[in-house]
Amino acid sequence: SDKAFTGHDLVIRLANFADLTPKARANANLGWQGGKWTVDAFVHYTDKFKTFSATTSALISIKAYTTLAANVSYDLGNGMNVSLSGQNLGTSSQTQTGGLKVPSTVFLSLSKSW
Repeated sequence: SDKAFTGHDLVIRLANFADLTPKARANANLGWQGGKWTVDAFVHYTDKFKTFSATTSALISIKAYTTLAANVSYDLGNGMNVSLSGQNLGTSSQTQTGGLKVPSTVFLSLSKSW
């Protein structure tokens, strides 16, 4: 039989499913490739919704949010590629769930394919 995590009461979790689901979501992306360069941008929108707090089990509201991700890559030849990628670039951090805020991140990567 299923049991709730310690400190969580399943009876409290009775809620209208429609309130727990965003009314609208949208994704868009744009990409370009020219010579050894590749550039991609991604936008994701989520409408407001409610969720349960990760710490108190209380029902909380999450505001609508938009995220931006991007990638710029350069083909170095011989199967090597260098990329600069970023996620959640529009803000330093953002509330997307009932848990921790999602930070803005940037990555530099070097890859090799054989």
